[in-house]
Amino acid sequence: MNSGSLSSLQAESDQHHENWQQPSEGVVMAEHKHNATHYAPAGRTQVNGETPDKHTVFEIGSITKVFTSILLAEAVRDSKANFDDVVSIHLNKLPFRRSSPFHSITLSALATHTSGLPRLPPDFQKGIDSTNPYVHFDDQRLQKSMTTFKRRQLDQPGEYSYSNYGMGILGYLLTQIYDLSYSHLLKVKILDPLCMTSTYAPTRFAELPESVRNRIAKPHVAGKEVGHWELSSLAGAGAMISTAEDLIRFGTAHWNSDTPADLAISMAEVAKPRLEDQGLGWEIDGDLLTHDGRTGGFCSKLDINKKDKSILVFLANSATPSYEAEVDGDFALLQGYWSGVLTSSDKLRLILYVSHEGRAVIYSIDQNNAALLASKARFSKNKFQFLLPAISAIYEGELSNGELNGIVAQNKRDRSLKMTYSATMPELLRDGIVGKIQGDIACLNGYWWGYVGGKKKGLFVYIKVTALDDLSVIELYSPDQATEPFFVSSASLKNNRFKFSSDMVNGKFTGKLAKDGKSIKGFWRQGRPFRLTLYLSDTQPQRDET
Repeated sequence: MNSGSLSSLQAESDQHHENWQQPSEGVVMAEHKHNATHYAPAGRTQVNGETPDKHTVFEIGSITKVFTSILLAEAVRDSKANFDDVVSIHLNKLPFRRSSPFHSITLSALATHTSGLPRLPPDFQKGIDSTNPYVHFDDQRLQKSMTTFKRRQLDQPGEYSYSNYGMGILGYLLTQIYDLSYSHLLKVKILDPLCMTSTYAPTRFAELPESVRNRIAKPHVAGKEVGHWELSSLAGAGAMISTAEDLIRFGTAHWNSDTPADLAISMAEVAKPRLEDQGLGWEIDGDLLTHDGRTGGFCSKLDINKKDKSILVFLANSATPSYEAEVDGDFALLQGYWSGVLTSSDKLRLILYVSHEGRAVIYSIDQNNAALLASKARFSKNKFQFLLPAISAIYEGELSNGELNGIVAQNKRDRSLKMTYSATMPELLRDGIVGKIQGDIACLNGYWWGYVGGKKKGLFVYIKVTALDDLSVIELYSPDQATEPFFVSSASLKNNRFKFSSDMVNGKFTGKLAKDGKSIKGFWRQGRPFRLTLYLSDTQPQRDET
Protein backbone atom coordinates (compact mmCIF):
# COMPACT_ATOMS: atom_id res chain seq x y z
CA MET A 1 0.00 0.00 0.00
CA ASN A 2 1.32 3.43 -0.83
CA SER A 3 1.59 6.21 1.71
CA GLY A 4 -1.32 8.05 0.10
CA SER A 5 -3.77 5.23 0.74
CA LEU A 6 -2.47 4.82 4.30
CA SER A 7 -2.94 8.49 5.10
CA SER A 8 -6.38 8.39 3.48
CA LEU A 9 -7.50 5.55 5.77
CA GLN A 10 -6.21 7.36 8.85
CA ALA A 11 -7.92 10.57 7.72
CA GLU A 12 -11.18 8.63 7.33
CA SER A 13 -10.84 7.17 10.80
CA ASP A 14 -10.05 10.57 12.32
CA GLN A 15 -12.98 12.14 10.50
CA HIS A 16 -15.37 9.44 11.66
CA HIS A 17 -14.34 10.00 15.27
CA GLU A 18 -14.69 13.77 14.96
CA ASN A 19 -18.08 13.67 13.23
CA TRP A 20 -19.86 10.76 14.84
CA GLN A 21 -18.31 10.01 18.22
CA GLN A 22 -17.79 11.56 21.65
CA PRO A 23 -14.25 11.96 23.08
CA SER A 24 -14.54 8.78 25.21
CA GLU A 25 -15.44 6.68 22.16
CA GLY A 26 -13.06 5.21 19.63
CA VAL A 27 -12.77 3.47 16.30
CA VAL A 28 -10.32 1.17 14.53
CA MET A 29 -10.37 0.87 10.75
CA ALA A 30 -8.25 -1.73 9.03
CA GLU A 31 -7.50 -2.38 5.38
CA HIS A 32 -5.74 -5.30 3.74
CA LYS A 33 -4.72 -4.78 0.14
CA HIS A 34 -1.84 -5.84 -2.09
CA ASN A 35 -0.77 -8.34 0.57
CA ALA A 36 -0.27 -5.63 3.21
CA THR A 37 -2.37 -4.54 6.19
CA HIS A 38 -2.75 -1.10 7.72
CA TYR A 39 -4.60 -0.11 10.90
CA ALA A 40 -6.04 3.35 11.50
CA PRO A 41 -7.24 4.03 15.07
CA ALA A 42 -8.83 7.17 16.50
CA GLY A 43 -10.46 8.26 19.75
CA ARG A 44 -10.35 6.38 23.06
CA THR A 45 -11.36 3.02 24.50
CA GLN A 46 -13.03 4.75 27.46
CA VAL A 47 -12.99 7.99 29.46
CA ASN A 48 -9.30 8.92 29.89
CA GLY A 49 -8.45 5.63 28.17
CA GLU A 50 -5.89 4.79 25.54
CA THR A 51 -6.28 4.97 21.78
CA PRO A 52 -7.59 1.61 20.51
CA ASP A 53 -5.35 -0.52 18.33
CA LYS A 54 -5.39 -3.78 16.38
CA HIS A 55 -5.42 -5.75 19.66
CA THR A 56 -8.39 -3.91 21.21
CA VAL A 57 -11.40 -6.18 21.66
CA PHE A 58 -14.85 -5.07 20.43
CA GLU A 59 -18.26 -6.69 20.35
CA ILE A 60 -18.91 -7.53 16.68
CA GLY A 61 -22.63 -8.29 16.97
CA SER A 62 -24.26 -9.75 13.88
CA ILE A 63 -20.98 -10.52 12.10
CA THR A 64 -21.33 -13.58 14.35
CA LYS A 65 -24.01 -14.81 11.91
CA VAL A 66 -21.33 -15.47 9.30
CA PHE A 67 -19.48 -17.74 11.73
CA THR A 68 -22.71 -19.53 12.69
CA SER A 69 -23.31 -20.21 9.00
CA ILE A 70 -19.79 -21.62 8.62
CA LEU A 71 -20.52 -23.92 11.58
CA LEU A 72 -23.62 -25.09 9.69
CA ALA A 73 -21.50 -25.81 6.62
CA GLU A 74 -19.09 -27.72 8.86
CA ALA A 75 -21.98 -29.83 10.21
CA VAL A 76 -23.01 -30.64 6.63
CA ARG A 77 -19.44 -31.52 5.72
CA ASP A 78 -19.22 -33.71 8.84
CA SER A 79 -22.40 -35.53 7.68
CA LYS A 80 -24.21 -34.42 10.83
CA ALA A 81 -26.80 -32.35 8.95
CA ASN A 82 -28.03 -31.28 5.52
CA PHE A 83 -28.88 -27.75 4.44
CA ASP A 84 -32.44 -28.83 3.62
CA ASP A 85 -33.02 -30.59 6.95
CA VAL A 86 -35.94 -29.19 8.91
CA VAL A 87 -35.33 -27.86 12.40
CA SER A 88 -37.40 -30.49 14.23
CA ILE A 89 -35.17 -33.32 12.98
CA HIS A 90 -32.26 -32.04 15.08
CA LEU A 91 -34.33 -30.93 18.06
CA ASN A 92 -36.45 -34.08 18.30
CA LYS A 93 -36.46 -34.03 22.10
CA LEU A 94 -38.62 -30.91 22.06
CA PRO A 95 -42.39 -31.47 22.09
CA PHE A 96 -43.27 -29.73 18.83
CA ARG A 97 -46.95 -29.76 17.85
CA ARG A 98 -47.91 -31.44 14.57
CA SER A 99 -48.75 -28.02 13.18
CA SER A 100 -45.44 -26.46 14.27
CA PRO A 101 -43.67 -24.55 11.47
CA PHE A 102 -40.38 -26.03 12.68
CA HIS A 103 -41.40 -29.23 10.89
CA SER A 104 -40.96 -27.31 7.62
CA ILE A 105 -38.39 -24.56 8.33
CA THR A 106 -35.02 -25.68 6.96
CA LEU A 107 -31.55 -24.95 8.25
CA SER A 108 -30.67 -23.05 5.08
CA ALA A 109 -33.80 -20.91 5.55
CA LEU A 110 -32.51 -19.93 9.00
CA ALA A 111 -29.11 -19.00 7.55
CA THR A 112 -30.57 -16.97 4.66
CA HIS A 113 -33.25 -15.19 6.74
CA THR A 114 -36.05 -16.71 4.65
CA SER A 115 -37.71 -18.75 7.40
CA GLY A 116 -40.47 -16.19 8.01
CA LEU A 117 -39.55 -16.06 11.70
CA PRO A 118 -39.82 -12.61 13.35
CA ARG A 119 -36.74 -10.58 14.18
CA LEU A 120 -37.05 -11.54 17.88
CA PRO A 121 -39.00 -14.28 19.71
CA PRO A 122 -42.64 -13.25 20.30
CA ASP A 123 -42.22 -13.56 24.09
CA PHE A 124 -38.80 -11.92 24.15
CA GLN A 125 -39.83 -8.79 26.08
CA LYS A 126 -41.05 -10.72 29.13
CA GLY A 127 -38.50 -10.26 31.94
CA ILE A 128 -36.17 -8.17 29.78
CA ASP A 129 -33.44 -5.98 31.27
CA SER A 130 -32.98 -3.06 28.87
CA THR A 131 -29.30 -2.71 29.80
CA ASN A 132 -28.57 -6.36 28.83
CA PRO A 133 -31.61 -7.33 26.77
CA TYR A 134 -30.68 -10.88 25.70
CA VAL A 135 -29.24 -12.33 28.92
CA HIS A 136 -32.64 -13.41 30.31
CA PHE A 137 -33.46 -15.52 27.25
CA ASP A 138 -31.79 -18.77 28.30
CA ASP A 139 -32.09 -22.24 26.74
CA GLN A 140 -35.28 -22.99 28.63
CA ARG A 141 -36.91 -19.79 27.37
CA LEU A 142 -35.79 -20.55 23.81
CA GLN A 143 -37.16 -24.09 23.95
CA LYS A 144 -40.51 -22.90 25.28
CA SER A 145 -40.65 -20.13 22.68
CA MET A 146 -40.10 -22.62 19.87
CA THR A 147 -42.58 -25.26 21.08
CA THR A 148 -45.35 -22.68 21.51
CA PHE A 149 -44.64 -20.85 18.24
CA LYS A 150 -47.57 -21.06 15.80
CA ARG A 151 -47.52 -21.16 12.03
CA ARG A 152 -49.75 -18.07 11.83
CA GLN A 153 -46.96 -16.11 13.53
CA LEU A 154 -44.71 -16.55 10.49
CA ASP A 155 -44.33 -13.60 8.14
CA GLN A 156 -44.07 -14.58 4.45
CA PRO A 157 -41.83 -17.69 4.55
CA GLY A 158 -39.50 -17.86 1.58
CA GLU A 159 -38.97 -14.10 1.44
CA TYR A 160 -36.00 -12.34 3.02
CA SER A 161 -36.74 -11.02 6.51
CA TYR A 162 -33.81 -10.48 8.88
CA SER A 163 -34.19 -12.60 12.02
CA ASN A 164 -32.00 -12.76 15.12
CA TYR A 165 -34.46 -15.38 16.36
CA GLY A 166 -33.82 -17.62 13.37
CA MET A 167 -30.04 -17.35 13.50
CA GLY A 168 -30.10 -17.81 17.26
CA ILE A 169 -32.08 -21.03 16.79
CA LEU A 170 -29.52 -22.20 14.24
CA GLY A 171 -26.67 -21.60 16.68
CA TYR A 172 -28.52 -23.43 19.44
CA LEU A 173 -29.34 -26.33 17.12
CA LEU A 174 -25.66 -26.73 16.20
CA THR A 175 -24.69 -26.92 19.86
CA GLN A 176 -27.15 -29.82 20.20
CA ILE A 177 -25.74 -31.58 17.14
CA TYR A 178 -22.18 -31.42 18.47
CA ASP A 179 -23.05 -31.52 22.20
CA LEU A 180 -20.80 -28.50 22.77
CA SER A 181 -21.46 -24.96 23.94
CA TYR A 182 -21.55 -22.35 21.18
CA SER A 183 -18.34 -20.81 22.50
CA HIS A 184 -16.48 -24.14 22.53
CA LEU A 185 -17.84 -25.22 19.14
CA LEU A 186 -16.74 -21.94 17.58
CA LYS A 187 -13.27 -22.29 19.11
CA VAL A 188 -12.76 -25.88 17.98
CA LYS A 189 -14.14 -25.58 14.45
CA ILE A 190 -13.03 -22.07 13.38
CA LEU A 191 -11.05 -19.97 15.84
CA ASP A 192 -8.25 -22.41 16.70
CA PRO A 193 -7.72 -23.60 13.09
CA LEU A 194 -7.43 -19.97 11.95
CA CYS A 195 -5.31 -18.87 14.94
CA MET A 196 -7.89 -16.25 15.93
CA THR A 197 -6.55 -16.06 19.48
CA SER A 198 -8.38 -12.88 20.53
CA THR A 199 -11.88 -13.87 19.43
CA TYR A 200 -14.50 -15.29 21.80
CA ALA A 201 -18.24 -15.81 22.22
CA PRO A 202 -18.60 -15.28 25.97
CA THR A 203 -21.66 -16.43 27.86
CA ARG A 204 -20.70 -13.95 30.59
CA PHE A 205 -18.04 -11.27 30.23
CA ALA A 206 -17.06 -11.76 33.86
CA GLU A 207 -15.91 -15.29 33.00
CA LEU A 208 -13.37 -14.10 30.42
CA PRO A 209 -9.68 -14.17 31.42
CA GLU A 210 -8.57 -10.92 33.00
CA SER A 211 -6.00 -10.44 30.23
CA VAL A 212 -8.86 -10.37 27.73
CA ARG A 213 -11.18 -8.18 29.81
CA ASN A 214 -8.42 -5.60 30.10
CA ARG A 215 -8.33 -5.28 26.30
CA ILE A 216 -12.07 -4.83 25.76
CA ALA A 217 -13.15 -1.31 24.83
CA LYS A 218 -15.91 0.11 26.99
CA PRO A 219 -19.31 0.18 25.23
CA HIS A 220 -20.91 3.60 24.78
CA VAL A 221 -24.09 5.35 23.74
CA ALA A 222 -23.72 9.10 23.18
CA GLY A 223 -20.50 9.24 25.20
CA LYS A 224 -22.11 7.45 28.13
CA GLU A 225 -20.64 4.12 29.18
CA VAL A 226 -23.19 1.28 29.10
CA GLY A 227 -23.07 -2.46 29.79
CA HIS A 228 -22.06 -5.35 27.56
CA TRP A 229 -24.64 -7.51 25.83
CA GLU A 230 -24.63 -11.24 26.71
CA LEU A 231 -26.72 -13.25 24.26
CA SER A 232 -27.34 -16.46 26.19
CA SER A 233 -29.32 -18.96 24.06
CA LEU A 234 -29.26 -16.68 21.00
CA ALA A 235 -25.45 -16.58 20.91
CA GLY A 236 -25.38 -17.61 17.26
CA ALA A 237 -27.05 -14.33 16.32
CA GLY A 238 -24.42 -11.98 17.75
CA ALA A 239 -22.39 -13.04 20.80
CA MET A 240 -18.85 -12.74 19.41
CA ILE A 241 -16.11 -10.32 20.38
CA SER A 242 -12.96 -9.85 18.30
CA THR A 243 -10.14 -7.55 17.22
CA ALA A 244 -9.24 -5.86 13.96
CA GLU A 245 -6.20 -8.11 13.70
CA ASP A 246 -8.25 -11.29 14.09
CA LEU A 247 -10.86 -10.18 11.56
CA ILE A 248 -8.11 -9.44 9.04
CA ARG A 249 -6.78 -12.92 9.76
CA PHE A 250 -10.25 -14.36 9.15
CA GLY A 251 -10.50 -12.43 5.89
CA THR A 252 -7.16 -13.62 4.51
CA ALA A 253 -8.11 -17.20 5.42
CA HIS A 254 -10.51 -17.08 2.47
CA TRP A 255 -7.53 -17.38 0.10
CA ASN A 256 -4.49 -18.37 2.17
CA SER A 257 -3.03 -21.77 1.36
CA ASP A 258 -2.50 -22.57 5.06
CA THR A 259 -6.25 -22.53 5.79
CA PRO A 260 -7.25 -26.13 6.63
CA ALA A 261 -8.72 -27.61 3.46
CA ASP A 262 -11.97 -28.82 5.04
CA LEU A 263 -12.64 -25.45 6.69
CA ALA A 264 -11.84 -23.67 3.41
CA ILE A 265 -14.57 -25.74 1.75
CA SER A 266 -17.09 -24.68 4.36
CA MET A 267 -16.07 -21.02 4.09
CA ALA A 268 -16.49 -21.16 0.32
CA GLU A 269 -19.89 -22.86 0.70
CA VAL A 270 -21.41 -20.06 2.78
CA ALA A 271 -20.12 -17.47 0.28
CA LYS A 272 -22.21 -18.92 -2.56
CA PRO A 273 -25.25 -16.82 -3.47
CA ARG A 274 -28.50 -18.51 -2.41
CA LEU A 275 -30.72 -15.56 -3.26
CA GLU A 276 -29.90 -12.53 -5.39
CA ASP A 277 -27.65 -10.94 -2.77
CA GLN A 278 -27.73 -13.36 0.13
CA GLY A 279 -25.45 -16.26 0.94
CA LEU A 280 -25.47 -18.30 4.12
CA GLY A 281 -24.94 -15.53 6.67
CA TRP A 282 -23.12 -13.31 4.19
CA GLU A 283 -24.66 -10.46 2.23
CA ILE A 284 -23.19 -10.62 -1.27
CA ASP A 285 -22.60 -7.71 -3.65
CA GLY A 286 -20.84 -8.98 -6.74
CA ASP A 287 -17.40 -10.09 -5.57
CA LEU A 288 -17.91 -8.52 -2.16
CA LEU A 289 -18.87 -10.46 0.97
CA THR A 290 -20.17 -8.09 3.64
CA HIS A 291 -21.86 -8.02 7.02
CA ASP A 292 -22.23 -5.44 9.74
CA GLY A 293 -23.05 -5.69 13.42
CA ARG A 294 -24.50 -3.61 16.22
CA THR A 295 -24.97 -4.24 19.92
CA GLY A 296 -25.92 -1.95 22.80
CA GLY A 297 -22.57 -0.16 22.80
CA PHE A 298 -20.68 -1.18 19.64
CA CYS A 299 -20.99 -1.20 15.86
CA SER A 300 -18.89 -3.06 13.31
CA LYS A 301 -18.53 -3.93 9.64
CA LEU A 302 -16.53 -6.51 7.70
CA ASP A 303 -16.01 -6.49 3.91
CA ILE A 304 -14.08 -9.23 2.11
CA ASN A 305 -13.35 -9.23 -1.62
CA LYS A 306 -11.98 -12.63 -2.63
CA LYS A 307 -11.31 -11.55 -6.21
CA ASP A 308 -8.84 -8.76 -5.43
CA LYS A 309 -7.92 -10.20 -2.02
CA SER A 310 -8.84 -7.09 -0.09
CA ILE A 311 -10.46 -6.63 3.32
CA LEU A 312 -11.99 -3.69 5.17
CA VAL A 313 -12.71 -3.79 8.91
CA PHE A 314 -14.57 -1.18 10.95
CA LEU A 315 -14.89 -1.47 14.74
CA ALA A 316 -16.28 1.21 17.08
CA ASN A 317 -17.17 1.24 20.77
CA SER A 318 -20.23 3.43 20.15
CA ALA A 319 -23.58 1.93 19.20
CA THR A 320 -24.98 4.84 17.21
CA PRO A 321 -23.65 8.04 15.69
CA SER A 322 -23.40 10.72 18.34
CA TYR A 323 -26.10 13.36 18.25
CA GLU A 324 -24.77 16.69 19.43
CA ALA A 325 -27.07 19.68 19.02
CA GLU A 326 -24.15 22.13 18.89
CA VAL A 327 -24.41 25.01 16.46
CA ASP A 328 -21.89 27.55 15.27
CA GLY A 329 -22.73 30.74 13.41
CA ASP A 330 -25.48 33.29 12.79
CA PHE A 331 -28.39 31.54 11.08
CA ALA A 332 -30.52 34.62 10.38
CA LEU A 333 -29.94 34.31 6.63
CA LEU A 334 -31.02 30.66 6.65
CA GLN A 335 -34.06 30.80 8.94
CA GLY A 336 -37.07 29.32 7.18
CA TYR A 337 -37.78 26.52 4.73
CA TRP A 338 -35.63 25.20 1.89
CA SER A 339 -37.03 22.89 -0.79
CA GLY A 340 -35.11 20.70 -3.22
CA VAL A 341 -34.79 17.32 -4.91
CA LEU A 342 -31.97 14.93 -4.01
CA THR A 343 -30.42 13.54 -7.16
CA SER A 344 -30.82 9.78 -6.91
CA SER A 345 -32.69 7.01 -8.65
CA ASP A 346 -35.78 7.94 -6.62
CA LYS A 347 -35.49 11.74 -6.98
CA LEU A 348 -36.42 12.35 -3.35
CA ARG A 349 -38.19 15.64 -2.60
CA LEU A 350 -36.78 17.19 0.57
CA ILE A 351 -37.71 20.17 2.70
CA LEU A 352 -35.17 21.58 5.15
CA TYR A 353 -36.31 23.71 8.08
CA VAL A 354 -33.74 25.91 9.83
CA SER A 355 -34.65 27.79 13.01
CA HIS A 356 -33.05 31.06 14.08
CA GLU A 357 -31.04 29.06 16.69
CA GLY A 358 -29.57 26.83 13.97
CA ARG A 359 -31.76 23.79 14.57
CA ALA A 360 -32.10 21.97 11.25
CA VAL A 361 -34.59 19.24 10.32
CA ILE A 362 -34.94 17.57 6.93
CA TYR A 363 -38.35 16.18 5.92
CA SER A 364 -38.49 13.59 3.12
CA ILE A 365 -41.80 14.24 1.35
CA ASP A 366 -41.68 11.02 -0.67
CA GLN A 367 -40.97 8.90 2.42
CA ASN A 368 -44.12 9.79 4.35
CA ASN A 369 -42.54 13.04 5.55
CA ALA A 370 -39.93 11.12 7.53
CA ALA A 371 -37.95 13.66 9.54
CA LEU A 372 -34.21 13.65 10.21
CA LEU A 373 -32.81 15.91 12.89
CA ALA A 374 -29.43 17.45 12.11
CA SER A 375 -26.52 17.94 14.47
CA LYS A 376 -23.33 20.02 14.50
CA ALA A 377 -24.79 22.71 12.25
CA ARG A 378 -22.28 25.36 11.13
CA PHE A 379 -22.79 28.47 9.01
CA SER A 380 -19.94 30.82 8.22
CA LYS A 381 -19.09 32.94 5.19
CA ASN A 382 -22.13 31.52 3.37
CA LYS A 383 -20.89 27.94 3.90
CA PHE A 384 -23.48 25.68 5.53
CA GLN A 385 -22.70 22.23 6.96
CA PHE A 386 -24.57 19.80 9.19
CA LEU A 387 -24.62 16.10 10.04
CA LEU A 388 -27.54 13.68 9.87
CA PRO A 389 -26.72 11.04 12.53
CA ALA A 390 -29.73 8.81 11.80
CA ILE A 391 -28.37 7.99 8.32
CA SER A 392 -24.67 8.85 8.88
CA ALA A 393 -24.75 11.51 6.19
CA ILE A 394 -23.14 14.94 5.86
CA TYR A 395 -24.53 17.97 4.05
CA GLU A 396 -22.20 20.67 2.74
CA GLY A 397 -23.55 23.61 0.80
CA GLU A 398 -23.10 27.26 -0.06
CA LEU A 399 -25.63 30.08 0.03
CA SER A 400 -25.55 32.03 -3.24
CA ASN A 401 -28.16 34.24 -4.89
CA GLY A 402 -30.85 33.06 -2.50
CA GLU A 403 -30.20 29.37 -3.15
CA LEU A 404 -28.39 26.61 -1.27
CA ASN A 405 -26.22 24.52 -3.56
CA GLY A 406 -24.57 21.52 -1.98
CA ILE A 407 -24.07 17.77 -1.72
CA VAL A 408 -25.19 15.02 0.63
CA ALA A 409 -22.35 12.59 1.32
CA GLN A 410 -23.36 9.12 2.52
CA ASN A 411 -21.58 5.76 2.25
CA LYS A 412 -18.80 7.33 0.18
CA ARG A 413 -21.35 8.57 -2.36
CA ASP A 414 -22.05 12.24 -3.11
CA ARG A 415 -25.45 13.39 -4.35
CA SER A 416 -26.24 16.97 -5.30
CA LEU A 417 -28.98 18.92 -3.56
CA LYS A 418 -30.07 22.37 -4.74
CA MET A 419 -32.62 24.11 -2.53
CA THR A 420 -34.72 27.26 -2.84
CA TYR A 421 -36.03 29.39 0.03
CA SER A 422 -39.50 29.98 1.47
CA ALA A 423 -40.27 32.03 4.57
CA THR A 424 -43.49 30.08 5.20
CA MET A 425 -44.12 26.37 5.40
CA PRO A 426 -44.50 24.81 1.91
CA GLU A 427 -47.91 23.23 1.32
CA LEU A 428 -46.28 19.84 0.63
CA LEU A 429 -44.92 19.76 4.17
CA ARG A 430 -48.03 21.28 5.75
CA ASP A 431 -50.28 18.67 4.12
CA GLY A 432 -48.03 15.89 5.40
CA ILE A 433 -47.97 17.15 8.98
CA VAL A 434 -51.68 17.88 9.09
CA GLY A 435 -52.34 14.36 7.82
CA LYS A 436 -50.35 12.89 10.70
CA ILE A 437 -51.70 15.00 13.58
CA GLN A 438 -55.36 14.79 14.56
CA GLY A 439 -56.62 17.38 17.04
CA ASP A 440 -54.87 20.36 18.63
CA ILE A 441 -51.88 18.98 20.55
CA ALA A 442 -50.38 22.41 21.26
CA CYS A 443 -51.55 22.03 24.87
CA LEU A 444 -48.98 19.24 25.19
CA ASN A 445 -46.00 21.37 24.15
CA GLY A 446 -43.02 20.44 26.30
CA TYR A 447 -41.33 17.24 27.45
CA TRP A 448 -43.09 14.07 28.67
CA TRP A 449 -40.99 11.29 30.23
CA GLY A 450 -41.41 7.82 31.74
CA TYR A 451 -40.12 4.25 32.04
CA VAL A 452 -41.46 1.47 29.79
CA GLY A 453 -42.91 -1.14 32.14
CA GLY A 454 -43.36 1.41 34.90
CA LYS A 455 -40.11 0.65 36.75
CA LYS A 456 -36.73 2.37 36.62
CA LYS A 457 -35.02 -0.71 35.14
CA GLY A 458 -37.25 -0.34 32.08
CA LEU A 459 -36.33 1.71 29.03
CA PHE A 460 -36.23 5.42 29.80
CA VAL A 461 -38.13 7.33 27.13
CA TYR A 462 -39.46 10.81 26.57
CA ILE A 463 -41.28 12.75 23.89
CA LYS A 464 -40.80 16.35 22.90
CA VAL A 465 -43.79 18.27 21.54
CA THR A 466 -42.79 21.51 19.82
CA ALA A 467 -44.44 24.13 17.65
CA LEU A 468 -43.61 24.38 13.96
CA ASP A 469 -45.29 27.53 12.69
CA ASP A 470 -48.93 27.08 13.72
CA LEU A 471 -48.62 23.27 13.89
CA SER A 472 -47.00 20.87 16.38
CA VAL A 473 -44.56 18.02 15.82
CA ILE A 474 -43.50 15.21 18.13
CA GLU A 475 -40.11 13.58 18.61
CA LEU A 476 -39.65 10.31 20.53
CA TYR A 477 -36.38 9.76 22.40
CA SER A 478 -35.00 6.54 23.89
CA PRO A 479 -31.63 7.61 25.37
CA ASP A 480 -30.83 4.05 26.49
CA GLN A 481 -30.79 2.99 22.83
CA ALA A 482 -29.94 6.01 20.68
CA THR A 483 -29.16 9.68 20.89
CA GLU A 484 -31.15 10.86 17.89
CA PRO A 485 -34.96 10.99 18.05
CA PHE A 486 -37.45 8.61 16.47
CA PHE A 487 -39.91 10.89 14.74
CA VAL A 488 -43.56 10.17 15.41
CA SER A 489 -45.55 8.93 12.40
CA SER A 490 -49.01 9.87 13.66
CA ALA A 491 -50.65 11.38 16.75
CA SER A 492 -54.06 12.37 18.00
CA LEU A 493 -55.63 14.06 21.01
CA LYS A 494 -59.38 13.71 21.52
CA ASN A 495 -61.39 13.84 24.73
CA ASN A 496 -58.10 13.75 26.68
CA ARG A 497 -57.14 10.47 24.95
CA PHE A 498 -53.64 10.86 23.56
CA LYS A 499 -52.21 8.47 20.99
CA PHE A 500 -49.03 8.42 18.95
CA SER A 501 -47.12 5.86 16.91
CA SER A 502 -43.65 5.60 15.41
CA ASP A 503 -43.08 3.49 12.31
CA MET A 504 -39.33 3.69 12.97
CA VAL A 505 -39.66 1.37 15.98
CA ASN A 506 -43.05 -0.20 15.11
CA GLY A 507 -44.49 1.04 18.40
CA LYS A 508 -47.65 2.79 19.59
CA PHE A 509 -48.66 4.64 22.76
CA THR A 510 -52.22 5.09 24.02
CA GLY A 511 -52.97 7.01 27.20
CA LYS A 512 -55.30 9.38 29.05
CA LEU A 513 -54.29 12.91 29.99
CA ALA A 514 -54.84 13.59 33.71
CA LYS A 515 -57.19 16.38 34.75
CA ASP A 516 -54.29 18.49 35.98
CA GLY A 517 -52.58 18.12 32.61
CA LYS A 518 -49.31 16.93 34.16
CA SER A 519 -49.34 13.20 33.38
CA ILE A 520 -50.57 10.73 30.76
CA LYS A 521 -51.22 7.19 31.99
CA GLY A 522 -51.31 4.46 29.37
CA PHE A 523 -49.59 1.63 27.52
CA TRP A 524 -46.73 1.38 25.06
CA ARG A 525 -47.30 -1.43 22.55
CA GLN A 526 -44.33 -2.89 20.73
CA GLY A 527 -45.15 -6.53 20.12
CA ARG A 528 -46.98 -6.62 23.47
CA PRO A 529 -48.31 -3.89 25.79
CA PHE A 530 -46.18 -2.32 28.54
CA ARG A 531 -47.34 0.14 31.16
CA LEU A 532 -46.05 3.65 30.55
CA THR A 533 -46.96 6.82 32.40
CA LEU A 534 -45.58 10.02 30.93
CA TYR A 535 -44.91 13.00 33.20
CA LEU A 536 -44.68 16.62 32.09
CA SER A 537 -41.33 18.40 32.40
CA ASP A 538 -40.35 21.95 31.49
CA THR A 539 -36.75 20.89 30.84
CA GLN A 540 -35.14 18.00 28.98
CA PRO A 541 -35.57 14.89 31.19
CA GLN A 542 -32.75 12.60 32.32
CA ARG A 543 -32.84 9.03 33.62
CA ASP A 544 -32.88 8.85 37.41
CA GLU A 545 -29.59 7.11 38.26
CA THR A 546 -30.34 6.74 41.99
